[in-house]
Amino acid sequence: MKRLALAILLNGMALAHPLSQSDMDWCKLHCTTIRVGVERDYPPYSFVDEHGQPSGLSVQLLKAVAAEAGLSLQWMPPQPLPVLLQQIRRREIDVLTIARPTPERAEYLGFTRPYVNVPVVVVVPRISEADKLEDLSGKRVGIGRGYAVESYARQHYPAIDWVITDSDSASLGMLERRQLDAVVGDTASMSWHLRGHVSSAQIRSPIGYRYPYALAWRSDWPELGHLLDDAQLRISSEQEREIVQLWLGNVHTRPWQMQLLPEFIGSGMVLGGIALLLWSRRSSQRKGGSV
Repeated sequence: MKRLALAILLNGMALAHPLSQSDMDWCKLHCTTIRVGVERDYPPYSFVDEHGQPSGLSVQLLKAVAAEAGLSLQWMPPQPLPVLLQQIRRREIDVLTIARPTPERAEYLGFTRPYVNVPVVVVVPRISEADKLEDLSGKRVGIGRGYAVESYARQHYPAIDWVITDSDSASLGMLERRQLDAVVGDTASMSWHLRGHVSSAQIRSPIGYRYPYALAWRSDWPELGHLLDDAQLRISSEQEREIVQLWLGNVHTRPWQMQLLPEFIGSGMVLGGIALLLWSRRSSQRKGGSV
């Protein structure tokens, strides 16, 4: 059931939502200050650069979308993902630059069309003979706190001793100090860290889980979602592709890594959008009308 709900979420996100007069009236009141939550240490998507400024693929994409939508962004202090999820649940921030859509998060978040779709991979020391997670039963494997892949990993690989860390960089640091036997994380983040900092480890294989990353907005402001959707769809595919290629172009090294560029534009999305509408209405009825 969760897989079906997620499929409906992902398919429906590409459906254009024509802006209404109520959307424009809402924007006059709120568009001057949209508070943005930035993940502190998740390159190449979202991180703090050497000048102390938010940077990364998702930050650059949101800036382009906001400019198209006429939104004024207020960048809040960068935080780890679990803190950001708590903040947006409490409505202390309005937008996240990056989030994986899940049915659980859809209780308090809305999502735009995903802009990348990357596999989660296993990383091991170069001297290790392990090639996949099945080879690591009883071993200590690091995984980021609050990451959507955790529940999947625990369900499908219960024999592994999962160690929760603060970030991918923290996991890889523990791997380098031999405090972990392996790490799981998305291929772009792992490639970024391995290229720049950790040379004693390498990517081996995907684990069967992917991250379709999207912009996320507080679900009690559907008008904000309409503005973001409309603006993202009006950005040219070439501009979006250039942003993605700038940050992720160098991780296309294996066949299973080749779905990094935007892949959710195309035919068949209208049916997905209708399915999403029906699913949303059923959820709304169960919760007394809240979305």
